[in-house]
Amino acid sequence: MTTKTENKITLNDVSFNRLVFTKLGDSYEGQTRHIIGANEEEKYNSDVDSINIKETNFDEMEENFYLFANADCAFPVTWIINARTFEDAYDIYIDSNIEDLKINEEDLPDYNEDYMSYSENGIPIDTDCVQSYELKLIEATN
Repeated sequence: MTTKTENKITLNDVSFNRLVFTKLGDSYEGQTRHIIGANEEEKYNSDVDSINIKETNFDEMEENFYLFANADCAFPVTWIINARTFEDAYDIYIDSNIEDLKINEEDLPDYNEDYMSYSENGIPIDTDCVQSYELKLIEATN
């Protein structure tokens, strides 16, 4: 179980001051960093992409980490989700953000029903601007 209290992140019963992730599997690996618990200096560093990660979800200590962000705004809330598979992480993201992703009743006519996405509960959602990729945990500092 992971919790964040008073700038401490508890991951698998061990507390850390910061966790640093990087994008996995392409030429950007090691260049862009996503930091939970960034210090003031890092907030202005050009190679730090996500420093204000407002939500994290590490319910189970799984091997994989995934980043999700709704790129439909200038400063999106970034989620780092620890899950067994991408599909599991996606479901956690959708369930946790249903209020931000659901399509309002008055906007439904603007959507093509053939391309519409739905939550597990049948709620129509707009996921066109959701970006995601797998991350690699590269640093955990006490």
